[in-house]
Amino acid sequence: MSINSIKKLAFMASIFFLTIGHQSQAQVAKGKWLAGGAITYQTGSEFEFAGQKISALGSDVSAFGFAPRVGYALSDRLVVGGRLGLAFASEEQTVAGQTINIRGNGFAFAPFGRYYLPLGNKAYFFGEAAINFGAINLSSEGQDLFSFSLFQVGINPGFAFFITNTISIELMVNGISFSSLKEKEASEPQDAFNLGPNFDQRGPTLGIQFFF
Repeated sequence: MSINSIKKLAFMASIFFLTIGHQSQAQVAKGKWLAGGAITYQTGSEFEFAGQKISALGSDVSAFGFAPRVGYALSDRLVVGGRLGLAFASEEQTVAGQTINIRGNGFAFAPFGRYYLPLGNKAYFFGEAAINFGAINLSSEGQDLFSFSLFQVGINPGFAFFITNTISIELMVNGISFSSLKEKEASEPQDAFNLGPNFDQRGPTLGIQFFF
């Protein structure tokens, strides 16, 4: 192979890698805004929200959650912002031949920081740290049963894949978290430490994000 051929190959390779680097930086780049959300669905014997499990609903709970978010990229890998957490659960119980409908609702606000590590020109691994402040309410037939305030701090891992330069599909699972739940009439809170995903109660979080 001649010197000129080697130079041409080296030039083409450098253009290729520069293009990959440019595409990667263009997706999560300093000054960009992030807007999107995630959904969750869970079934089981407990209602889980922001790291806390509520077992007063019964043995067959169905719950749906939605978490919209907005963020801003401080650098090509670091995004900070805030998200809302909304969750709705329901379960029917039969007591003395009478059907009772119990509902659970959760609301939380969480400032977050997310750091992306590129795995090529379209895929990223990320870690997200967040602090949740919120409340959970259980009611039946229009009457409040229990009200809780909650605090949670955690770090969760995830994977994002860009289907275009501005749209990503992501999957995030539970990581490490500490949460504190206090019932309105109780004197002491209930604390919980969670490590790793718990697929029996809550599956992975599936989300979509837009970068602009």
